[in-house]
Amino acid sequence: LVRIASGVEKEVIDALFPSRYEDKKPKPFYEAPVPSLPSDDERLWLKTMLLDENVAFLLPDALREKLLSRLADTPDFSLSDVWEKRQARGDNPAEQPLKGRLALIWKALREKKKLRYVNIDKSGTRHDNTLAPCRLEYDAAMNRFFLVVWDEAENRAVKINIHRLETLELTKESVPSDTEEKFMGFLSTRKSEVVFRLIDKKDTHAFDRCYSLFSAYDKEACAEEENVYTIKVYFQDFDRREIIARLLSLGPAAIVEKPQDIKEEIIERLKEAWKLYRNG
Repeated sequence: LVRIASGVEKEVIDALFPSRYEDKKPKPFYEAPVPSLPSDDERLWLKTMLLDENVAFLLPDALREKLLSRLADTPDFSLSDVWEKRQARGDNPAEQPLKGRLALIWKALREKKKLRYVNIDKSGTRHDNTLAPCRLEYDAAMNRFFLVVWDEAENRAVKINIHRLETLELTKESVPSDTEEKFMGFLSTRKSEVVFRLIDKKDTHAFDRCYSLFSAYDKEACAEEENVYTIKVYFQDFDRREIIARLLSLGPAAIVEKPQDIKEEIIERLKEAWKLYRNG
């Protein structure tokens, strides 16, 4: 539905979600551009998604309201009656300004337009750029949204914490047709990995915490002995700082084996932390 062109949007919705009955008979739609009507379960899922403010940015308000009007006879389904959602405080996509920024990013990706943004990175450096959006990512462990953009001048991808954006604007400048190819080529040559031993001592829940922290990354795990695992996590270069921070958060449960540069950086950070601790 997100990819429906505005010119055929009404036609497709009318075909997918016609009035259920007309003179107690199913309304015909022989000329419809779709093979069949959604099932009751599919209608229930769609209505539940449409009523969830956390994903409201995925569709324009007008389209969302039109779909909901066609699903008026579908019962509401409360997710809170099924499970309790527990997550880091992080981002709330149901609230402004994040809701508006996510909608703008989604529109830019859909229409292949560049974004102008101003953000402050972790080091405090201010960036003012107009770049092509490549990906909108969500990290479940941190409950944070990230925007990945392509920097043509430097021929590299940049990952931005949307929480740190000061301004965000949709431009009229189109994304070059070869951007995706360049972006995928960049990713293929910038793959990295870290290997560490994980010691899951009693009552530490280290294994569960590890899989939650690295839920957004491809990984492999091998049980070496009882409650001891060797874990390999694959990541892109622009995630290196985040990978190190997550390893440190596991404390003594994680012992990095390779690569050597990550081992050394973790050792240096621990030494600095120890100096600060000793100096009060």
